This record gives sequence, C-alpha cells and structure tokens, in this order.
Amino acid sequence: MQLHRLGRCVLGLGLALLWVPASKLGAADLSGTVITQAVQLRGLTLEQAAREIPVRLRGVVTFHDSTRAATFIHDDSDSTFVWVKTEDLPVEPLTAGTVVEVEGVSAPGDFHVCVSGPKWTSAQLRVIGRGELPAPLALTANQFMEPTQDQRWVEVEAVISQVTFEDGYSVLELDVGRWRVKGVVAGRATGQPISWQLVQVPVRIRGVVGSIFNSDRQLTGRILCIPGEDAIHPLGGVLSPRATEAVLQTPATLLRTDRNGGLEPVRVLGVVSFLQPGEGFYIRGEDGSLWVQTAQQTDLFAGAEVEVTGLPMPSPFRPFIQGIQVRQLNLVAMPTPIHCRAIELFSGRLHGELVCLEAELVEAYRGAQEVLILQLREGNRILQARMTLPGPGDLPIAPGSRLRVTGICEAQAAHQLWTPQVADRIEIRMRSLADAVVLAAPRWWNMQRLLAAVGVLLAGLLVVAGWVVLLRRRVIAQTQIIRQKLERETLWEERSRIAHDLHDDVGASLTQISNLGELAVRRAAQPEEQKRHLTALILKARQTVQALDEIVWTISPRNDALPRSGSYFSHAVRDLLQGTDIRCRLLVPDELPEVEITSRLRHHLLLAVKEAVRNVIKHSRATELRFQLAASERELTLTIADDGQGFDPETADSRRNGMSNLADRLREVGGRFEVQTQPGQGTTVRLTVPLGRANS
Repeated sequence: MQLHRLGRCVLGLGLALLWVPASKLGAADLSGTVITQAVQLRGLTLEQAAREIPVRLRGVVTFHDSTRAATFIHDDSDSTFVWVKTEDLPVEPLTAGTVVEVEGVSAPGDFHVCVSGPKWTSAQLRVIGRGELPAPLALTANQFMEPTQDQRWVEVEAVISQVTFEDGYSVLELDVGRWRVKGVVAGRATGQPISWQLVQVPVRIRGVVGSIFNSDRQLTGRILCIPGEDAIHPLGGVLSPRATEAVLQTPATLLRTDRNGGLEPVRVLGVVSFLQPGEGFYIRGEDGSLWVQTAQQTDLFAGAEVEVTGLPMPSPFRPFIQGIQVRQLNLVAMPTPIHCRAIELFSGRLHGELVCLEAELVEAYRGAQEVLILQLREGNRILQARMTLPGPGDLPIAPGSRLRVTGICEAQAAHQLWTPQVADRIEIRMRSLADAVVLAAPRWWNMQRLLAAVGVLLAGLLVVAGWVVLLRRRVIAQTQIIRQKLERETLWEERSRIAHDLHDDVGASLTQISNLGELAVRRAAQPEEQKRHLTALILKARQTVQALDEIVWTISPRNDALPRSGSYFSHAVRDLLQGTDIRCRLLVPDELPEVEITSRLRHHLLLAVKEAVRNVIKHSRATELRFQLAASERELTLTIADDGQGFDPETADSRRNGMSNLADRLREVGGRFEVQTQPGQGTTVRLTVPLGRANS
C-alpha cells in the first residue's frame, strides 16, 4: 500500500458499525436524547447517527495525529473517533493520556459511527488535564481482524517483521497471527528508528484499531495506531541480548550454507554508494555490494563508511539487509564504478553494484514525481536508467545521443519461482545528471527526423492522391458531359440521315409510284400503255420496300452485332446481282467476333458496298464477282473483286466511276478505301473500317 494513503486511512480509522439491541436506544428515545457514553454512540444505526444526536463525552486520548486530524478517545464504556480539523485543535498538546471533553453530534462516518460537528464540521474538544491510559482490550489475531473492533483501544500479540519509513512515518510490518498489517508509531514522523532489538521477536503491542475500507463500507485491511515505542513490549518482559551476538560478515558471505548463521542479526562494513531517502541505501563491501533497507533518517552521504546491523533477507540475485542500526565510521573515497557491457548486467551478477555503461539514448521522458527516465540501447539490449530531477524544466539530453551512464544496477526477473539465471529487465539508478555524460551528440538524420520526413512525404502523397481523385472525378464528369453531347449530336445526325433517306429514297419513289398510277388510269383506253405503266409502278414499289427495309435495318439496335451485319451485306450483294449474268461468290466466315458495329457505320458500309457492286454491274463486263469479309476484334475489311475489263487508274475519271464518293464515305467513318486494277485484269476494291471503341 502506498503510504500517502495512510492519511486517509488514519483519518477514517473510526468508521465500522457495532449493532446493539434496540432496547439500548430505541427510535422513540432519540427525541431530546444526549449521548454521554461511547457505548451508546457505537450502538446507533447509520440512520440514527445521521440524525445528528447531541454528544457530550469525557475520556482519555488513546491516539492523536495532528497532521492527519485523527483523534481517538476512550471513556469508561468504550472507544470512538472524534473528527476535529487541524486548525480547530486546542492549543494545548494532545498526546496519549490527555483527558479531554468532547461536544458535538453523532455522524455515520465513512465506515463506523463517530463524533463530529453539525454538517461534518469539527467537534469541540477541550483539554482537561493528564490521566492514565485505560487497560486495553486483549484480542486474539482473529478478533483483531473483526470489523466491529474499529476505533477500540486494544492489545494484541505480533511479530515485527521489518521497519520502513513511508509517507513521513515509521511504519512497522506486523505479523498478527496469519495476518500482515501495518503499525504507525505516533511521534515517529521524523523517522527516528525503532529499537532494532524489537525486530523479529514476539511482542505485545497496544494501540487503536484502524481500518482500511472501500466505498461500500467493507473492510479491506487493518492499521494499528501505536501511541509510542513504550506501547511495544516483548513477550516475557525483557529483550534478548542480541546486540552483542551480531556476527561481522561481508556481502558475499550472507545466507550461505557454509556459514552457520541463520536469520540472525549480522554486521556488515561498507562504503555508501547510493542513497534513497526513506527507503535505504547501497553499500560496497570488500567482496561485493548489497542493499540496506531502513527507515532510519541519518546524515549519511555517498562515500561514507558505515557499519550496518540488521537481518539478512533473501531476494532474487542477491540477499539484502533489513537495517536495524546504522553507524557512520569514516569518510572515504567513493567506490569506483565497474565498467561493463549490457550483456554482463543481464547476467544478474552485478546486481547492486555501482556500474558504468556506454549506450545510445533511445528516449528520455519525465515520469511520475519528477523522475527522469532514460531508455538506453547497447547492442541489441534495451535497459532503463532513472533519477529524481531537481525540479521542473526541459529534459537536458536529446534522443540519439551517445551516453556514459553511471549508477546502481538493479536486476529484475519476471519469473522468480526458481533461482533466476538471468535478468529480463535492468534499471540503473543514477545519483544526479552528472552520472549521464554525453559522449556524442545525436546524428542529424535520426529516427525522429526520418519519421517526420516520412510523415511529410505521406502527407504530400495524400494531397496528390486527393488531387488526382478530384481531377479524375472532374474528368469523368466532363467526359460524361462530352459523351452526352456527342450522343445528342450523333442522335441528331442519325435522325437527320434517316429523314434525308426517307425524303430522297422513299419519298421520291412514292412520288414516282403516284405518277405511274395516274398515267395508268389515264391510259385505261390503251391497254398496252397501261400495262407498261403498271409494270413500272410494281418495280418502283419493290424498290421502295427494299429502301425502307435498309433504313429499318440500319437503325435497329438488334443489328449492332457484326455477325448480323455480315449476313445482311452478303444478302445485299446477292440481291443486286440477281437478274444479271454475273456469278456471285460469297466468302464470309461462319463465325464472326461479337463486336459492336454502330448504325452509322453500318449505313455507310452498306451504301459503299452497293455502290461498288453497281460499278461492277455497269462498267466491268465481268462474269464473276467475289465478295469477301474478314474481321478481327479491332478491324473489318470488305473486299469486292471482279474478273472484268478493269481500267487505268491514272487516266480514269474518279467522279464518273464513283471512286471519289467511296473514298469520302470511308473517311467519314474513320476507314480507308483501296482499289487495285489494271486494264484487262479486273478490279479489286477494299473497304476497311475500325471496330470496337474506335467506331463509337
């Protein structure tokens, strides 16, 4: 338990509930009641005590601590706790045996009913004079631990296992039967040592039972408030004369099997190498070092030669001494530090020694209670150095520095069931900042700057990535706008083309049909003329139907696939050659890639194929026409070849044979037009257009 909690524990030492029969003080008796005995106060329930019943008591102080505002009194009936703030105490000194009068009201307290002023103000306490301490209530160990014994003046048998100095008090570690409790000695707040002959011997101790408790008013521990060393008596009435029996030993000979000494007092000579006020100090003897645990306040300093009398105690790596008496002999030179490597420290053999180590500082930070903590690395080992800073301020050492650290090596092992072979944690306790000497400043390009550079780079990458994402979104949005615009323009062009085709082809044909019908009606008296006009009308109607079929085929989405277009081109070529003497050879693959071909491209290709075939019919005098279709995922090639008379491309008029018109159509859809011909060798026309995304 941290001793800074002792104040709160002692402050609330009197707070557990002892139930008494209702006949002692019933609810009907509270009106106008004034409590004049401690036993009446202890018999109240929490609800009754909260009603602030007037209290007037006269008793003897059994324990008082002015710094913690803790005052206990005992009258002829029982004991209780009196709440009086330090500033409200009487000017006369309060010690065990002082007779006082108390006036206040009942209070439920945090653990047991007590006396306070109204609304938890201070009770009034007046000194009457001196008296005798009452006879204590003798308790067994188990009775001592009962919650109802809180606040009582008692006597119990115990063994003082050790004496420590905690939170400004001399604190006894007491073994009361099977219980380990703490005893606080009044008047020992300056750390005066308890007589060392009292340690590790059976004693009978008188004091006030105090309690440690939680927020649910449950007992969690015990404290015995001892009014002074005269309240501690060895069983049998006299102390064992052990002072003359303390055997002189060295640090390396403690608790060895070849030594006959047990847990009996020993004397050890050495030079103080490190002081930890309130806890103890390290000494270097002739064959090693050890820790002396003592609460004794001394004027020791590093370099002082001392004689320590105490009890040797086992601990991991090396025994220590529970110091009972410390005597300064001479002033000598400080022990020389042992220069070592980290691997030697982790072996545990240098535990307690003053060592010197060179290492790299990984991190320096300020811990609790102004403690400077240095994380060090030597090779592949990590260890820690620490010291108490003189005050607030910036940390004086930069991470990455090369240091020479001097201090006491403290080895720690996580598993202590068996003898620890090696330490898994090393802490070097420095005496001052002078024990950390900077050998080399940290390199400029260190881990901290590297992490900062990486952070800046990552931040830059995030900015760039964000900008790219934003730009991509803008591009996608702009592309969508452009695509929609192109789609609208394409749709407008397609509608315009369809209107143009309907007007030029279908409209003109229908006009001719109408004219032929009128002529047939007028020639009703001339059968031969009428028959000729009706025949022409039927032919024109068929041509109109074919033109309308081509328009529907061009705009139908079902024909966007290349296989359907190839089939239509073949039928168109065959239909054009019907009624002529030219044989038709169709070279079209059975399977064509499922590539999209737009209506605009289909329209221009169909017109180009028909124009090329008509040129063959009109000018070639051919006996055979070969139509070939070749396609890949990216390109479509249509070949129209004949075995006719051919022509000289240098002298031919391209405007008359339609070559320039074919070239214009192919350029309009991003394709190319090729013609190969010579007089008497036939003519080959190739129409090549892009497929897939390129024809969109």
